[in-house]
Amino acid sequence: MADPPPLTHDQLPEESIYLLDGTSMLFRAFYGRGAGGYLASNGATEVGAVLAMGIEFAQFINEVKPRYVAMAFDVGRETTFRRKLYPQYKAQRKPVPLDLTLQIPLAKALSEALGCRTFEMEGYEADDVMATLARWGRSVGLGVVVCSSDKDMCQLVRDRVHVMQPRRDGYTILGSDEVLAKFGVQPSALPDLFGLIGDVADNIPGVKGIGPKGGSRLLEKFETLEGVFAGLDGVGSMGIRGSKGLQTLLSQPGIQEEAMLYREIATLDDEGSVSGS
Repeated sequence: MADPPPLTHDQLPEESIYLLDGTSMLFRAFYGRGAGGYLASNGATEVGAVLAMGIEFAQFINEVKPRYVAMAFDVGRETTFRRKLYPQYKAQRKPVPLDLTLQIPLAKALSEALGCRTFEMEGYEADDVMATLARWGRSVGLGVVVCSSDKDMCQLVRDRVHVMQPRRDGYTILGSDEVLAKFGVQPSALPDLFGLIGDVADNIPGVKGIGPKGGSRLLEKFETLEGVFAGLDGVGSMGIRGSKGLQTLLSQPGIQEEAMLYREIATLDDEGSVSGS
């Protein structure tokens, strides 16, 4: 199937709210160009990442010219519901440096000063905050543009909801057709796909032996994980390479429970109660 032609800003709903991942922006600034820069306050508080983030935000406003914009932040990696469900979730990541932690409240304050409200939810990640804000945006008739390079966010795509992924020379905009072309499944099936194939970035292993192609073919035929495991007898006759082995693999004890757990971890929660400043 040929890739769909690239979407442009002109094709997005005019009345749209743009949702930014403030935590991701700050981390990217800190580990990228945010070194150096201090603000005197009973000593020296590093603000290099905040300054770099502010520059990126200003560039975004100038280039995209959003009518409405909001920014989401993590509350804390260790206290999320995903870590309670699966202690290995993102466990491979290094602790957040103190120099970066001290800049988080400054980043929120700068965003507010620039006219961008910030939101967070206790026990949830910025991804879930954006999912909740996206649901709210649709409920009041707005288009929603989720600005994130995180592939998890693509599960939010539907009518009037798009994902805008930053790249070196601008942005890539994804709608339902683009997500299908990229992952081989519809946006709503992405958590099921990640339940099968995992997500290395989040330390989710998935079912060992199932790759993106096999996972997408399974969901193309059975639609959901429930459908896959209810239809195991039909997996071996799918007509794809290794289908017999795939059937044997999925029939092993505990595999269904593992895949269901990984799907739950990969599913964004849009039912939370956000708090904003």
